[in-house]
Amino acid sequence: MTQDDEQLNINFNESNPFQDALAGGKFSMIIELDPPLEGEADSDNMFTLEKIAEECSRHEEIVGISISDRMNGPTHMASWKLAERLSRISSKPAISHISGQGHNQSSFEEEIASASSAGINNLLLLSGNLKEGEEKYLESTEQLRTCSHKHEKINTGAAVNPFKYSVNSSFAQYLKMIQKINNGAQFITTQAGLDMRKYDELLRFCTHREITVPLIARLSLISHDCLPMITDLQMEPGVPLSREVSSLILRELNEAQDHSSFMNIQLRRLCLQINACALMGYSGVQIKGIKNAVELHQVMIRMRACMEEIISLEQFYQEWDALNQSVSFSPGSSILQSLPNQDVKSSNHAQTGTYYIYKKSELRPVDESLSSDNTDDLIYADFNHPSDFELFRTKLAKKLNLDEKDGSIARLLKKTIAGISDESPADLAKTQFTDLSTCPKKLIHGCCGGTTSDDLCEDGKNSCIHLERIGMAASLNQLDLLEQASD
Repeated sequence: MTQDDEQLNINFNESNPFQDALAGGKFSMIIELDPPLEGEADSDNMFTLEKIAEECSRHEEIVGISISDRMNGPTHMASWKLAERLSRISSKPAISHISGQGHNQSSFEEEIASASSAGINNLLLLSGNLKEGEEKYLESTEQLRTCSHKHEKINTGAAVNPFKYSVNSSFAQYLKMIQKINNGAQFITTQAGLDMRKYDELLRFCTHREITVPLIARLSLISHDCLPMITDLQMEPGVPLSREVSSLILRELNEAQDHSSFMNIQLRRLCLQINACALMGYSGVQIKGIKNAVELHQVMIRMRACMEEIISLEQFYQEWDALNQSVSFSPGSSILQSLPNQDVKSSNHAQTGTYYIYKKSELRPVDESLSSDNTDDLIYADFNHPSDFELFRTKLAKKLNLDEKDGSIARLLKKTIAGISDESPADLAKTQFTDLSTCPKKLIHGCCGGTTSDDLCEDGKNSCIHLERIGMAASLNQLDLLEQASD
């Protein structure tokens, strides 16, 4: 082992430069990369990734390289393997994603042990996307619980998806984020979207709730590879796009004279977002979609120029509106079907696809302290409540204390009154007597963030049972139970 290798091991194992950077308050950048297929360690793809890592070493603003996990299942190289390799090339700490997709408790702990042995002590823990035929999912909340109890020196982060546009789905994401923090998440990374008002919403929610963990805004450089998702009105799974934004980007492609002119627009869009996140008060940004070292170099040069050019949120929004032709970012106009079992005339249904928690406040300075009393900022809207029959069944089950009873008669009553199967989690008071065993991912602490813009499950067929649970809790004035559900 060389002296440089020994020094690198000391840096990554005994201290944590990534954690220190976030704690230091300096706006930080993280570059997210996808691992190649297993067995492609010497491929052209790996050569490109190594060149990106070399470019990262030249920019002090970049404080880490983040490696995604299980993009197409276990056929890709384990994220910690690539993280170890690229961190040595870049001299930057690595953040390894671990997806719960395909994992149970045992295999997850094996993955943690492998990452730790490789000197990777920063992990972003995710539940993972729904994949056909996949039977194993380990919820990120459970992953965090394991790490906090058994691997205290590991710096663990979790994700939140602020790009939700109904009352139930918005609050479901924030309630679960609180559960993740309660279980040990030391930083929070968003999903990647384009709606800057939603990025601001997350910051305001955390300020009002006095949540102080570092927040990292995940952003995406749009390229030709993104066009199938954009055509399908999505930025990524669970992050809807409005039809207006999708049409704008496709029009930019059609009107561009060549690839370079199209990418110039997308680089401008990304750099504006980076600048806005710095002005809003994010701890940093995590950028995905960079294809090669030249593209990364362009991002860094143009980002610095953008930050010199735009020094206020007022300036940003003027440039942002001009670039995006003042289109609407909320996908409400793109939603064609109503929520399952909901009254389409209800006021809360009208909010689906358009809902924001707070009133618009585009010109809020970064140094303005938001009052913890946010009553005047809130947009009031009713949760999507269950039917009177479902509410009656739940109240009856609570009245009979079915969550405290066991035995064949109790199981029959649970199934008859509340539709609860034997496989459902035992603490029915916290689950609002909802049969969570029907979740395709077997999640128990809340929804995964992959719900569609009309609040359907990722499978696109059924309503998300966790959002139904939010509505039931709101009906019974017991949202606080959901916040504490994983304690």
